[in-house]
Amino acid sequence: MLGNKKTPKGSKKRNRARRIPGSRFLTSTGFRVFILFSLSITLAYILNPFLPGAVPLFKSGTIAPKDVKADRDFLMEDRGSTEKRRLEAAETVPPVYDYDRQVPTVIGMAVAGAFLEMSRHPAEGPGEKGNPPIEGKREPAEIKKDFEALSGVTLGDNEFQVLQRYGFSMDRLNDFVRIIYAPYRMGPISPESLPPGRTILVRDIKTEKEESWENLKNVLTLEAARKHLREYVEQYRGLPEDLREVYISLGGKLLRPSLTFARNATEKRKQLAAESVKPVFYKVQAGEMIVREGEKVTAGQLERLRALGSAERDNLVSLVFKSAGTFLMILLFTVLLYLLLRTDRLSSAKNNLDLLFLAVLSILMVFLAEGGQFVARSLTAAFPQVPLEAAFYATPFTTGTMIVVILLRKNAGLLFTLFFAFLTTFLFESPFRMFFYILTGGIVAAFRVAECHERSVFYRAGAVVGLVNTAVILCFSLYGNTLLTMATVPALAGGFLSGILSGIFAGSLVPLFEFIFRYTTDIKLLELGNLNRPIFQRMIFLTPGTYHHSIIVGSMAEAAAEAIGANALLAKVSAYYHDIGKMKKPLYFVENQRKWEDRHQKLSPKMSSLVIISHVKEGCEMARDLRLGRPITDIIRQHHGTRLVTYFYDKAQKDRDPSIRSIPESDFRYPGPKPQTKEAAIVLLGDIIEASSRALINPTSSRIRNLVESRIQEILNEGELDDSNLTFRELRVIEDSFTRILLGIFHHRIDYPAAPPPKTPNGKKDRNGHPYRQPLGKSAGFFSGTPSGPH
Repeated sequence: MLGNKKTPKGSKKRNRARRIPGSRFLTSTGFRVFILFSLSITLAYILNPFLPGAVPLFKSGTIAPKDVKADRDFLMEDRGSTEKRRLEAAETVPPVYDYDRQVPTVIGMAVAGAFLEMSRHPAEGPGEKGNPPIEGKREPAEIKKDFEALSGVTLGDNEFQVLQRYGFSMDRLNDFVRIIYAPYRMGPISPESLPPGRTILVRDIKTEKEESWENLKNVLTLEAARKHLREYVEQYRGLPEDLREVYISLGGKLLRPSLTFARNATEKRKQLAAESVKPVFYKVQAGEMIVREGEKVTAGQLERLRALGSAERDNLVSLVFKSAGTFLMILLFTVLLYLLLRTDRLSSAKNNLDLLFLAVLSILMVFLAEGGQFVARSLTAAFPQVPLEAAFYATPFTTGTMIVVILLRKNAGLLFTLFFAFLTTFLFESPFRMFFYILTGGIVAAFRVAECHERSVFYRAGAVVGLVNTAVILCFSLYGNTLLTMATVPALAGGFLSGILSGIFAGSLVPLFEFIFRYTTDIKLLELGNLNRPIFQRMIFLTPGTYHHSIIVGSMAEAAAEAIGANALLAKVSAYYHDIGKMKKPLYFVENQRKWEDRHQKLSPKMSSLVIISHVKEGCEMARDLRLGRPITDIIRQHHGTRLVTYFYDKAQKDRDPSIRSIPESDFRYPGPKPQTKEAAIVLLGDIIEASSRALINPTSSRIRNLVESRIQEILNEGELDDSNLTFRELRVIEDSFTRILLGIFHHRIDYPAAPPPKTPNGKKDRNGHPYRQPLGKSAGFFSGTPSGPH
C-alpha cells in the first residue's frame, strides 16, 4: 500500500480547527468502553434474569417469618399427576429390539476361515490326501491359538485334538456349518426370554425397517438354542461320539443372539412419549395463603413460591455467581470480536455510533430469540403434534445479520452472526445445534445481501437462507437417526419459514435503522443518484459547467471503482454531489464564468483562495441539509484533500510586498482531511483529471494518457493518497480506466462537407416570390440515407 507522506505545514492545525460537530463523541474511547460494558451487563441480565425482593426467599424446612399470599391468580403444575401420566405414557411404548439376520452367516464365515486355515496344518504327515503342507511344521499350541483367534472361541486341549485328529476337510466344515445354522432356522435367538403376551418393535439392522411382533413363540433363548443344537447333533448320523461332543460344545460357544434389546432407543422413545404429555395444572387463586407465619416451608409450598416468582432464588450465592460468570463470558467475547473488527481498516468499529447500533441490534435480536421461544412453547401447547424443536427453528435468527450487512459491511455482518450465535447458546437446551444452525444461516445471509440494489433482495436472500436451513436440519436428522420420523417435516418447514421471516423483518427494519442512525445504503444511493432530483435541476440552472463536470466525474469514478472492486455506486453518487457547494457562489468558478467577466479580478489572491476553498465547507452544510448521509458528506469534505490552490498561491507570491518574507502556504490549502477511503480517493483523482483535461488543446490519445499519468503521479507525490488504502496496482487500474473514459469523451469526428444550396425547380416561385421548395420524398436526403448535418 501507499506509504505515509509528511503532512503539509499548517494542515494539522486547520483540521483541528474545522472538526465536525460530534466527532469527539463518535471517537471517544471512554464512551466506547461504556458501550461494551453496558452491552455485556444488559445481555447477562436478559439471558440470566434476577429480580431480588419480589418474593421472600425461603428454603425447604425453614420457618416462615411472615405470611405469604398469592397476589394474583396463577397456574401451578401438579407434578405428581404429571409424573404419573408420563410414566403411564412411557409404559405404553413397546420395547425396541434390533434384529440381525446376518449373525449365522458371520459365525459360519468365522468357522470357515478357521477350518481353512487349519487344513494347512494337519496333525501329522503330509496331510489327509497326500497334499503337502504349505507352511513349515508348527507347534500344536500355536496352531490351536490360531484356530481360537479365527473362530472367536476358546477350546480345551482335548477338544482341539479331536478336531485335529478328524481333520478340517470341507466335508467336516459343511457338517459343522449345518449344525450352527440349525437353531437359527427355528427363529430369532434372544439372550433372554421375552415378556409373554406383549408386543415388541423389531428393527432390521440391514434394511432399517421396523415391524411389530406380537407372536413371540418362535423366539428362542440362548439356552433353548443350545438345547436344540444338541438335539440336532444327536440325530445327525455318521458322526463319531467324541466328535459329536466337540461339535456340541463348540457350537454352543459360537451361538450368538440375533435379536438384542435396544435399550437406548427404547429409553429415548419412552422419554419422547413422556415429554409429549402436557403438564397437569391446578389454579391458585389470588389471596390464597401459600405459607403461614411460623410454619415449616414444605417442598410443595416452595414449588408454589417458585411458581409465583421466586424460581431459582433458594440459593442466592449460586445465582450471583452464575450471573457474574455470564457477564464475564459475554464481555470477553464482545471485546475479542471488537478487536477483530478493528483490524479491518475499512470497518466502522472506531465510530461509536456504529458500535452503539451493533449493541442495540444485539439486544433486540436476543429479545427476538426469547420471543421465538415463547411463541414456540405456546404453539406446541396449543398444538401438541408440532414438535417444540421444529417451532424453535422457525425463529428469524438471520434478521440481524442482514441488517448489519446492509447498513455497515459484510465483515461486520459475519462477526455479528458469530456473536449472536454465541449468545443463543445460553437460551437453548441443545446449544451446539442452535449455534451451528444460526451461524450457517447467518453466513449465507451475509453473502446474499452484500450487494443490495433493490428491496426484493431481502426476500430472495430469505428464500436461500430457508433452503440452507432445511439442509442443516436434514444433517441434524441424519446425525440423530431421526430422518424418517414424523418430527422431521415440521422441522424442515420451520427452517424454511425462518429464512422467509428473516427477509421480511430485515426489509421492514432497515429503513427504520437507516433513519435513526443516519446510514446510507445502496438503495438510498440509488435514490440520491436520480438526476431528476430538484438539487440537480438547480445545478443545471445555476452552475451548468459544474453540473456537466460532476456527471463526467461520476462516470469516471464509477468505472474506476468497479475496476478495483470498490463501491462503484457510492463513488458515482458522491461525484454527482462533490461540488454542490459551488452553487453558493457559482460565478467565482471558471467552468461557470462567462468569458467577458471574472469575479476574481477585484479580489486579492488570498480572498479568492478563501472563496474557492469555502465550497467544500458549504457543500458539507448542504449535504447535511439534504440528508445525503455520512459517506457522501465525508467524500465531499475529502475530495480536495489538503491540496494547495496553486493558481492563487503563485499569484500571491508574485504580488506580495517585498517587505514580507513569505506568504503562509496554509492560507491557500484545503482543510482536508486527505481521502480516507478508496472511493474518496477516486473522486479526488477524477475531479482533478477531468478539470485538467479541459485545458488540452489537441486531446490526442497520447496527450490524454500522459495527462492522466502525470496528474496521478503528482497527487501521489503530494501524499494525498496516503490514507486511502489504495495500492500501486489499483492506481494503475484507475489510470487505465480514466484514460479509456476520456478517450471516449474526446474522440475525433469527421468533418462533413457543407450542404449545397437548394435548387429552384424549373425556376418556379411561390406567391410570395420565394423559390418553390420540393416536398420531402424518396429523392430527399432524409429517406435516401444521406447525412443531413454534422453528427
